[in-house]
Amino acid sequence: MDTSSLPSEWTNARKGGAGPILLPEQNLETKSGRFLYQSEDQFPRSGLTLPEAIFVDEKGEQIEIGSARFTGLDNYIKIVTDPEIQLPFVRIFLWTVAFSAISAAGAFAIGMVLAVILEWKEMRLRKVYRTLLILPYAVPAVLSILIFKGLFNQEFGAVNEFLHAVFRFAPQWETNPWGARAMVLLVNLWLGYPYMMLICTGMLQIDSEQHLRGQRH
Repeated sequence: MDTSSLPSEWTNARKGGAGPILLPEQNLETKSGRFLYQSEDQFPRSGLTLPEAIFVDEKGEQIEIGSARFTGLDNYIKIVTDPEIQLPFVRIFLWTVAFSAISAAGAFAIGMVLAVILEWKEMRLRKVYRTLLILPYAVPAVLSILIFKGLFNQEFGAVNEFLHAVFRFAPQWETNPWGARAMVLLVNLWLGYPYMMLICTGMLQIDSEQHLRGQRH
């Protein structure tokens, strides 16, 4: 490691007497620079003691705490050019787009189907069913998410207990990536379908009223 730009008392090895030392195992390589941990002795010129440390960039220049540097478009260029950043970014971006599309389309489809069913005049207790189906919209999302966190617990959750008892199958909701994605989608559909159902119900009632008026005239 090049330490020529660092003060000598931070890099000199201790030989017999007291003095600062930078041990080999005290170097922590990072993506954008290095952490240099100092010894237990107080530095005469810097006045620094443990557990303080300094941070140097790729050129070996010391970076002060709280310092800011203009990077321009470097971080955006790294997303396109750096393979270690490009692949994870593409995966996260595609999942974000897919999650948004599936959540919106799924919630709308479920809401539309339920709204059409509840508009069936011959159905008994329609108001009770509609009230029960709207309840998830009235419950705060934070509480619903906490409840689902317990329901989808891999070891003691009610969902896995039911699936294992009936189908002898218990998905890995927390450790398997696709299981975690499915769990997030199910929870988001539960939170989103009541709103879509209300919107579709309003649209159906307006259309039915206009249709009846047209028939009268």
